[in-house]
Amino acid sequence: MSHADLTRWIRVEPKYIGDELMTELEKEMTKQLCHKCTKDTGYIIRIINIEKVIDNHIENSSSNIMINVKFTADTFMPRKDVIVKDSPITAIYPDGILIDAMGVQKILIPSSTYKDEFKLTGNELESDDNRRLSVGGYVDVKITAVRYVDHKFSCLGVII
Repeated sequence: MSHADLTRWIRVEPKYIGDELMTELEKEMTKQLCHKCTKDTGYIIRIINIEKVIDNHIENSSSNIMINVKFTADTFMPRKDVIVKDSPITAIYPDGILIDAMGVQKILIPSSTYKDEFKLTGNELESDDNRRLSVGGYVDVKITAVRYVDHKFSCLGVII
């Protein structure tokens, strides 16, 4: 996860003009931006703070207010060689493990990357030195391949 300074247009209903505007703006930013993905910024995990309002205008069709906001956010950009620590295991299949990175990105770890170290026993993996991996457990993962298609990333990784 990293910090990023971003600028986005946010739609706010006109009833919030006044004292509630900044509170509502932050709520709308969270609703409209968090856990969404773009190729340039990856996923916005959390809005840290609003730096400033750059511009605004009223939409012709709905009378909603469009506000251009500069803000800082925690982001996650899946890239090759990125290490994701303490990722929960969401599923174990004969062909691989599915990991949930930062609550926004699934990473598939193919069984070919760990079959010499771990053996599948029931619904968990066990190593010769009694290390166990099961659904709900956590692992550190290194992303080895990334592809962006249709507003989402697909990732492969390895256990580190």
